[in-house]
Amino acid sequence: MKLTARLAGAALVLATVMGTPLQSQLIPSANASFFGSSSWKKIQLPIEAKNRVEGVRVADVVSYLPSFVPGLSYVNEVLLKEKDQFFGDKGKVDEVLNLFFSELPEWSGKNVRLNLTALVKYNEDTIAFKEIKVEYNSSDVKNFAVSPVKFTSLSQTKLVFDVGLKSRKVIVKDKNSNIKMVFPLGVGSFDEGVLNDEISLLTPRFKNGYLDKSKAIRNRKMPRYFANLPFVRILKGSNPTEDYTGIGFHAQPFPDKNKFIRAFDSHGCMRMQTPDLWSLYFMVAAGPTKQLPITVNYTALSSEEHPFPKRDKPYKRVANTGSRANPSFSLDRDNLVLVQNNWDSSAPIENLVDLDNDNYHQVYNYSTTELVEDKWEGIRAKCKARTYENPAYTVNWDEYAPDYDSNDSERQRERKLKKAKKKYNKAIEKMNKKKDKAYEDCIDDHKRDSSIGDRLYRWWIHG
Repeated sequence: MKLTARLAGAALVLATVMGTPLQSQLIPSANASFFGSSSWKKIQLPIEAKNRVEGVRVADVVSYLPSFVPGLSYVNEVLLKEKDQFFGDKGKVDEVLNLFFSELPEWSGKNVRLNLTALVKYNEDTIAFKEIKVEYNSSDVKNFAVSPVKFTSLSQTKLVFDVGLKSRKVIVKDKNSNIKMVFPLGVGSFDEGVLNDEISLLTPRFKNGYLDKSKAIRNRKMPRYFANLPFVRILKGSNPTEDYTGIGFHAQPFPDKNKFIRAFDSHGCMRMQTPDLWSLYFMVAAGPTKQLPITVNYTALSSEEHPFPKRDKPYKRVANTGSRANPSFSLDRDNLVLVQNNWDSSAPIENLVDLDNDNYHQVYNYSTTELVEDKWEGIRAKCKARTYENPAYTVNWDEYAPDYDSNDSERQRERKLKKAKKKYNKAIEKMNKKKDKAYEDCIDDHKRDSSIGDRLYRWWIHG
């Protein structure tokens, strides 16, 4: 038995002899064990928990999986409450951003071992991972012991981000260690042949994307539904200017009023639980390099899952405001593509297939600006055909040409012609005004009605 383990055992005996109740304690050695040289085995997971524990926040395991580890909720609560005692390696702990399973829990008789890692924030620029072992007897959870395993500063990591849109998750891995985290996502609504010819998602795919420090907003105030929480933008390449996109990670809109939904629900951005979003933000903002690589595909490269429930029905899809033969779209009051719930069937996930060349807008174009401009180009052409190019809006000279008598003098003929031309020109002027009005009316017919409620909404939400 290691010396530290003997000391820990002696402390337990001494506390028992003295009659002092033993509470959670920190054993200052990575090799120490509260129970000495016990034979540990990986815990047998229930079916619902298979592949849904490692890398997952402990609080989420407690909330969304059946109980398979006694005392887990209590241990999680104490570790987070007494954060300075267990994670104060770099001084006072500002916040434990994430406490997650680094490995599966283990059993040895009635004894439990939790292999956990904490993402710890000491200040805005000092972030680190601390791996620990938590051991206790299942009949006496309050007397658990914590042993440090490894401390890794964020500056020592090489983080990569892997998004799977079908499974609605992002996996964060450190290529320099075994650190791994899994976060659930809400992703883009379906486009079922309205904006593009084939079924796809409004969240673009990124083959070589980046998360850039300069594009990670700590507190996004506008539009108001971002709720002054982080917005972490994705670049389609390494150039912060040329590769800028409108896609990023943010919280559920108005998270104080709306619960997180792991669904196909957004206009393209990816939504996260608020604690997960803060974890992501600080990994980028305080990261070891200016940019961190990210891939976004329908199917993630990693198989790890998360237990947060997925919602496949209803799912949102682009509203078809045209016909089946000639589909069209419209904008909502946020000037985003209008999407609506489909309550009749489940999301057609099986139709989402990764393509080698499906990178940002190269295959499927979801740019609202470009889509709207293309749509208006068609509307303007249609309205022009109905008015300026419509024979019904032309003035026929024959209707105004003068009638000459055979005995009219040259002067009389000139007067009649002048008078006819005057009437003809007035008719043209009147017809031009009529055409202009008809064209404007045609254009107005395709504009969204702007009610007082909509105007107030846009003023309040967008400023």
